[in-house]
Amino acid sequence: MFYGKRTVILALPLVFLSYSCASIPKRTISVRESIILNAEALIGTPYKYGGNDRNGFDCSGLVYYLYEKEGITLPRSTEKLLMIGNKISLRRLKKGDLIFFKGDKETLHVGIYAGNRTFIHASLKGVVKEEINDYWKNKIITIKRIL
Repeated sequence: MFYGKRTVILALPLVFLSYSCASIPKRTISVRESIILNAEALIGTPYKYGGNDRNGFDCSGLVYYLYEKEGITLPRSTEKLLMIGNKISLRRLKKGDLIFFKGDKETLHVGIYAGNRTFIHASLKGVVKEEINDYWKNKIITIKRIL
């Protein structure tokens, strides 16, 4: 079979195009980013004591659910979560870090840092995103990094 100059000229751009398309890297997101995106998708989910699914969450159930989605199994209770991870300062916060707060009486509360001085947590109003303002800063017990 005879291939002329015209066939070769038409085939060359296709070869270059297919090579260049195959080499474009896909944008991947970090585990931290994925946790926050999944948490943001849950905003508005109702509060449910002992809840750890889309029907309702308590604070530690939300943390458990979000990390479990990434293949990371954490303890289910706030008290046990407090015992793991590396302690960090407020100024070293990264997305996905766990912030522990004093609750009412002797209770503990936990939320996930979402970036830009905000955190996501399961409050009595449901899953919400809030600013870490003076009210919340004064309630911080510790911050832990799991990732």
